[in-house]
Amino acid sequence: MREKNLSARERASNHIQAALDTGVRGELRELLRKAAALAAGERVTDVSDLEYRQLTIGGKLVDKDRPGLLMRHGKRTGKVWIYRFEHPDTKKQIEFQFGRYPAMSTADARETWRGLRAQRLEGNVPTVATSKSPSALTMGDLIKRYIADYARVTKAASSSKEDERLLGKFVLPYYEDLPAVEFDHEVAKAVLSNIVNAGALREAEKVRSVLSTMFNVASGRTRKISTLDGTWLPPDHPNPVGAVTLPKRNPRQHTPGTRELRNYVRGLDQLGQHGEILRIQLETFARIGEVSSMEWDEVDFDTGTWTLPAVRSKNGKAHVVMLARQTVERLRGRAETGVSHLVF
Repeated sequence: MREKNLSARERASNHIQAALDTGVRGELRELLRKAAALAAGERVTDVSDLEYRQLTIGGKLVDKDRPGLLMRHGKRTGKVWIYRFEHPDTKKQIEFQFGRYPAMSTADARETWRGLRAQRLEGNVPTVATSKSPSALTMGDLIKRYIADYARVTKAASSSKEDERLLGKFVLPYYEDLPAVEFDHEVAKAVLSNIVNAGALREAEKVRSVLSTMFNVASGRTRKISTLDGTWLPPDHPNPVGAVTLPKRNPRQHTPGTRELRNYVRGLDQLGQHGEILRIQLETFARIGEVSSMEWDEVDFDTGTWTLPAVRSKNGKAHVVMLARQTVERLRGRAETGVSHLVF
């Protein structure tokens, strides 16, 4: 039929279909599909992008025009795109998470949904093809690589273990399968807000620090380690915690007076070996763990020095501590009765 014999609606429908046939994607394709439905006389009740943006924590938004497509806003997970379907074999309802908003836009989520639904209608279990590039790393992969290749290589053992504890407690259980490139500002903000709201501001500060370091390392923005085989994430990948702010913490401080200090020192004699450790800590300004792990071969009585090895130093570097005369004499007295390689 010649186009001049068609109605205005039919001509518009043909032009819209021709535009769709060009393969255009994203939001423009969504608008064209919506226009095609309207031209065909169908009722369109699209969920707006504004509704997705305003979805509150704990809420769920179902797209009635796209069977199985929904969004959940979890307290820890943020806004997640989900395709819900019936497993072809077990007949159980499955919720397949395939992206996070706003990293995956509404238009892209709908495009992905079409592919997933097409797979399901063919009798298959829907899957999303993954890239083999470094940017396909999950948070679980990234954390393992950071701990193995960076933290354990450049940090003291105690610091490495602390990084592993923080990531294992606050990040890994909730985001292990999330692509690292999708761990964005909003996700990082949700992670840290949950810790702050639980009353653990100091923990939040430490988690923010280790996340910042990990993403800087992953993108090659550090001088402490060389990633000769390329960066783990794209070099221009933004640090997700870069713009996340935390409430100001006001730690309690106490400045002891002269009388308090004198009483403290006098009381050390009543604590036995523990008192000796605390006294040497006072005289060297070392950390309590460094003093309690002191070994005899680290002490040089002739020069009056104590060489703290890199393996026990917080910054991972060996350094020499000058010992006061009374400290040397105290250690000499212990050496005469000690039989272990450890001082305490």
